[in-house]
Amino acid sequence: MTAGIKKAIPPLLVVVAGAAVAYLMLTAHPLWVLLAVVPGLIGWWALGKATRAVERDPVGSLALFAWGQLLPYALATGVSALLIFLAVWFAPPDGPEPAPGAPKPPANPLDPYFSEILKAIAGGLSAFLTAAFIKSSEDPDGWVATNVQRTFKERFGTKFEAGSDADRAVKSAAYNGSGWDADGRRKRATAIAAALSKP
Repeated sequence: MTAGIKKAIPPLLVVVAGAAVAYLMLTAHPLWVLLAVVPGLIGWWALGKATRAVERDPVGSLALFAWGQLLPYALATGVSALLIFLAVWFAPPDGPEPAPGAPKPPANPLDPYFSEILKAIAGGLSAFLTAAFIKSSEDPDGWVATNVQRTFKERFGTKFEAGSDADRAVKSAAYNGSGWDADGRRKRATAIAAALSKP
């Protein structure tokens, strides 16, 4: 699978999930939007718990940071669902055909195009907001990496002796041959945990 296709999969999944939620909102009940809200709440909770747990257990907090990625995906899915729902909801229904022999009402030149224009606007907004919420669409791990890096620097930026192994794990762009990818985060968290365990 090429890199371009891999990058396009997360936004595509968000739009498809948004369409599925919008379908349920239109055919069953608008509260089906909660299908997008619940994962967002799980992601928000995990991110908050990870931020609080990082000083106590840097390595263990990494799994919670990964769950936190549900937040931007859920937001994007919810926004996509709402836009699709509104586009369909506000599209004018087809009017009844006039009775045979009755005069036709004057035609509004916009009527044939209104629903298509509304769909195009909703599609464009959905794509824009999906890209805005899913900053990790080009790198699915990027959102987690950014949050871990920021949190480590906030919590441990001045905690260790300058130039020490743990200090380099917190501050350097490259640490033991890794950046802030999953492997690099684990190496950094392990070094920080080892430094915190020293008396």
